Amino acid sequence: MAVHILIVEDTKSLGESIADLLRMEGFDVSLAINAEEAISFLSRGSTDLIITDLVMPGMNGIGFIKYVRSAEKHKHIPIILLTAQTGPENRLAGESAGSNAFLGKPFDEDELLEIIHRLIIR
Repeated sequence: MAVHILIVEDTKSLGESIADLLRMEGFDVSLAINAEEAISFLSRGSTDLIITDLVMPGMNGIGFIKYVRSAEKHKHIPIILLTAQTGPENRLAGESAGSNAFLGKPFDEDELLEIIHRLIIR
């Protein structure tokens, strides 16, 4: 069974580009355009890893990470915070909320894949 990755990204073209990259690497991928859609997905299914944007309409990435970490069913899922807001305050906020990795946009595809492999093998 393929590893499933949930991408939470409000920029549809970027979300689809990441999804295409991950599918080419053999991952099963779902794409949510905001945190609310991602929460709905998680209520119906499961995932092995989450990649979330920080700045999104409605609930932001920090709020979403806190939601995932507070839910017994989901708190074990590794989370990568992928954002253009790369300041140290955002990195610290992500870590405090419970993200496992922080990656700035634009990102290097090989670095993203290395982080994913590290997190799913742990």
